[in-house]
Amino acid sequence: MAIVTSRTGRRDQWRVGGELSLISAGALAEGPGPLKGTWLVGARRSYFDAIIRAASLDLVLVPRYGDAQLRWESGDGRWMAIAFGSDDLLTLVHDPSAASAAGFDTSNVKSLSYTSRFARLGVRYRAVSGATSFEAMPSLGVDDVNARANQNDIDKGLHRTTLPLSLRARVSTPAAGGTLSAGLDGGWQRHSYDIINTPPPTRLDPAPTMVIHRSLARWAADAGAWIEQSWFVGGERFEIRPGLRGDHFGLSDHWTLDPRIVVTEHLADDITLSQSVGRYHEPPLITDLDPIFGDRVMLGSSATQAAATVKTILGDDKELSATVYYQDLRQLPVDALTGATPISANGGEESGGLLGVSRELVDSQFGSYSFREAIGRGTAYGVELIARRNLGAWTGWIAYAYARSYRTNPTRGDDAHPYVLDQPHSLTIVGTTELGRWRLGGRLRYTTGNPYTPVAGAYQKSSGDWVAVDGPLLSQRLPDFFQLDLRVDRGWLRPWGTLNLYIDIQNVVNRHNPEGVTYNKDYTRLSYTNGLPIFPSIGVEYIP
Repeated sequence: MAIVTSRTGRRDQWRVGGELSLISAGALAEGPGPLKGTWLVGARRSYFDAIIRAASLDLVLVPRYGDAQLRWESGDGRWMAIAFGSDDLLTLVHDPSAASAAGFDTSNVKSLSYTSRFARLGVRYRAVSGATSFEAMPSLGVDDVNARANQNDIDKGLHRTTLPLSLRARVSTPAAGGTLSAGLDGGWQRHSYDIINTPPPTRLDPAPTMVIHRSLARWAADAGAWIEQSWFVGGERFEIRPGLRGDHFGLSDHWTLDPRIVVTEHLADDITLSQSVGRYHEPPLITDLDPIFGDRVMLGSSATQAAATVKTILGDDKELSATVYYQDLRQLPVDALTGATPISANGGEESGGLLGVSRELVDSQFGSYSFREAIGRGTAYGVELIARRNLGAWTGWIAYAYARSYRTNPTRGDDAHPYVLDQPHSLTIVGTTELGRWRLGGRLRYTTGNPYTPVAGAYQKSSGDWVAVDGPLLSQRLPDFFQLDLRVDRGWLRPWGTLNLYIDIQNVVNRHNPEGVTYNKDYTRLSYTNGLPIFPSIGVEYIP
């Protein structure tokens, strides 16, 4: 898990910096503000899409991203206001006469675009009185997703908007021989979307073919509260931190109560052992309440998680850690109509490969693909190892994970099958070294390929269309992923600031990493959709 935070700007004087490369450009300004505070403003925009278009490449999904932030913080740190947002676009660069692109059958696709935008405005108040601290942060925002496509000369699309109004607050104070922390979070969200497409299969219509228009608008209120007590015993060598969280999810009108506990032992000056176990709940998606399904109740999913971590820091140049974990997942939303669309023909989430992964990642944004019910089960377990070492001019770390994740869909039987994101082995090696005034860095990544459902055969309908017959569910995998990236940079320190020149080369060995599978019209031939080839970039960064 990565946690991203926004830093406080400088307050002595205004400074303006920036970065320019073949992929993106950005600027950052910071300086003094009211109440002896600071301003920080930044913006960034990519033009990778322009490069792809200029190269006249076909069968490519072209990304473009842009983001910006504005932050003010008072000099005493009590008040902070922040506004930030992004504008991302994904467009299909495709010759309509071609047969496929990115793992999709695009022989009848003339255009495709996917735009995702969001904006947030929040205010934080923080106060400390002795050993008691309080923090509150109200916020409001907007999420906007707009997807458009033309297939078979028919315009299809989805426009979804969410308006979240939220409040988070927490207080921490000494109590009962330890530290008591409590908080609340929640708010209102207005969900609305407008869809023009072929609806997902339902029990009344398992194979819809007509493109229809439908819309939905709904307010939902979520509320959550938590409490946590921390005790140190044995001369602060042991910490026990039990907690309890309660939630009410507005979309499902569901109440939950989740206990959790974390125990930490400092076994020696350089060895720490931590164990945790807890229960967690997640609300349903608004897309599972699509009007095509009628008036229905959809419950959220739950997970019981347990983990243990041992970490040792040896001096200033070595660090080792190991984590083992286990998750038991219940009430997972799964396709409830067996055989409504062919899995292996990219017609269902369990097709795996690029489409299955994409649908899993954007399902909460893009819309409903199938009639789902909260009847699925799952398990996940694994071990994560990390080693960091400084050795002379070299600095680097190695991370390896063995992770397994399985799902069971009762409508397809009681057997568990791999999750579409299941990757048993993952290895990352990162290293940097000084070469005179230059610095050389590299990253090597290896992962097991994602699973997909193969085609066992196909038959032709009276209309002439071919229909795939599924093989064993998620029984085959894409070839393994391997990529080596290199970076060379040098900095020049001047009285007016620092100037950095860098050269990045992604996928140095130009490996064709498969990301999906594509079949020909009658499903007799399979080919892989590959990721980006070798991509060099040069850029310069100015830091005042």
